[in-house]
Parts: sequence; structure tokens; C-alpha cells
Amino acid sequence: MDTCPITPEPHPETVVMTWYGDGVIAATSDSHESAEALHGNDFRYDPAERAFVLPHNGDSSQQARRVQTVGQQLADHGIGVIMRHRPRNT
Repeated sequence: MDTCPITPEPHPETVVMTWYGDGVIAATSDSHESAEALHGNDFRYDPAERAFVLPHNGDSSQQARRVQTVGQQLADHGIGVIMRHRPRNT
């Protein structure tokens, strides 16, 4: 009986976006594809935060469209997106 070694599936990349109370959204990126998608939708890399940041410019609907667009672009590359609220201070 032939046996086939089981190869674990690679973990797909996931971009985690964190929404802060002031409207700023920060996103982490582990690949060139996700970095390009974020940058192309007005997220700017902030070395101090080690994340891409989409500032809140007062237009929540425009910001929501950017997040939705980048989410679709990431999905097209097989990259997942998790959106979360900022961690609460303990």
C-alpha cells in the first residue's frame, strides 16, 4: 500500500486592520501584494507604528469605500482581512 505524506496547507496571509476611536485605521502587511494594495488606497506606511495608516479626513463614507476597495483587492490575491476595534486599555 502506497502512503502519501501529508503536506500541511500553507497559512494564507491575513491583513489585520484596526479601527481607532478617532477614525484612523491602521493595517499590518506581510507581503508586497498587500503593501501595494494598501498604498494604492491611500494607506501610508508609518515606521513608528510599523503599520500602514489611513487617516480619518472627516469623510467616513470615503474612508469606508477605501477600506472596502482594498479588501476586495486583497481578496483577489487570496489575502484575508480582519477588521477589529482597537484593544481596550486595561
